[in-house]
Amino acid sequence: LPGGFTQLKNLTVLGLNDMSLTNLPYDFGCLVNLTSLELRENLLKGLPESVSQLSKLERLDIGDNDIEELPPHIGDLPALQELWLDHNQISHLPSETGRLKNLLCLDVSENRLEDVPEGLSGLVSLTDLHLSQNLIQSLPDGIGALTKLTIFKVDQNRLMTLNPNIGKCENLQELILTENMLAELPESIGNLSKLTNLNVDRNRLTELPPQI
Repeated sequence: LPGGFTQLKNLTVLGLNDMSLTNLPYDFGCLVNLTSLELRENLLKGLPESVSQLSKLERLDIGDNDIEELPPHIGDLPALQELWLDHNQISHLPSETGRLKNLLCLDVSENRLEDVPEGLSGLVSLTDLHLSQNLIQSLPDGIGALTKLTIFKVDQNRLMTLNPNIGKCENLQELILTENMLAELPESIGNLSKLTNLNVDRNRLTELPPQI
């Protein structure tokens, strides 16, 4: 990016998709009025710490990059509502992600996630959670704290069991569990009275709980 770019103080929407960017200026956080930042389809491996100064940012799309690790300061974006991290190389989410109290949509599909941090229970406004195509073997107890969740996709992972606290996600309408290693479903799934779409194709189930 050209020198002086970060002096555009009045920018609110910035799209830098598909530009082969390998890094962002260290003073990127000077763009303090940004509400939407799209950096999809680049070659980014990380974000500068100054990004945490974007206190008005509502949408951050860094999908389709080479990011292996998300910095803890990702939790310092109080206005963030949408966070798109799909198609990267992320193996762990920092627990600080759970500080994003206004986040509505989190997409971490097609990464290398091995676990889901307990701290994600702090995402009390979350309605959409996409964790498809990762390496997740279990879900934390905190999944039950996401009571506003309506769409949860965790297909094509390595789930052996489904945490019974999923039954506390009382507003869940769509639960996609396709292509895991589930041998049974918890009885608590019967509590999901608003569920309209449940997909458990290609698992190891031999029966369904009568509560369904």
